[in-house]
Amino acid sequence: MPEVRSNGTDPLSRRSRKRSSLLMSPPKIAATLDLSKPDERATHDFLRRVSSGRWPMWRLLGAMRREGARLFVSVEWLRCARDAPFCVVELALDQLAMSWRHFPTADAAQAAVATAKPSALGAAPAEHGANHGD
Repeated sequence: MPEVRSNGTDPLSRRSRKRSSLLMSPPKIAATLDLSKPDERATHDFLRRVSSGRWPMWRLLGAMRREGARLFVSVEWLRCARDAPFCVVELALDQLAMSWRHFPTADAAQAAVATAKPSALGAAPAEHGANHGD
């Protein structure tokens, strides 16, 4: 008898793939923003703008945490010449300000989100513009 191979058009295989994706748990909510507040909406819009589209600046690594008026996000800079493009970005939710800290690996950046502490972001002008990163 000849060998039968599935080319992915078998209705049963499609149904089983569809069912397994439906059984997956929904994504965990990492942080909640109040989009009725102008600064929180601006932060939301900024994150979408820098991490999507044809030429995104960042790739979100997944770790995200809110602490008070700060949002900590692990990112990979996609358009940089650094050896370690991984950072924890701190975004202010009560003003238009941000800072970042570099890490050697994506795993290190993701782990650092859990213990990141709010800085004095926006308290004094940065030495080189808006970049508070190291």
